[in-house]
Amino acid sequence: MRGEAIVIAAVWVAIAAIAVAYIYFGGVNIWSSFMLIFLLGVAFVITFGLYGPEERVSAPHFEKVLKEIEELRKEVTELKTVVQEVKKVLEE
Repeated sequence: MRGEAIVIAAVWVAIAAIAVAYIYFGGVNIWSSFMLIFLLGVAFVITFGLYGPEERVSAPHFEKVLKEIEELRKEVTELKTVVQEVKKVLEE
């Protein structure tokens, strides 16, 4: 379970407890209804704020990484040829 999910669940449980206490002590009237709507709004903002659109890695970053991988591949190939030449020299 991701950490954000735990935070969201805790927020909803806390808001439910606050709402129950608010209605129990304050009674059911228009002001308690406004308070409950406000609390639900806070819960929804936190929920969608944490699970909102995630940052995406830009395409130039991928291009740079792919270039570096290709350069590393070329260097490894060159090293393989050097190692093979050294083996041949050592065998002689």
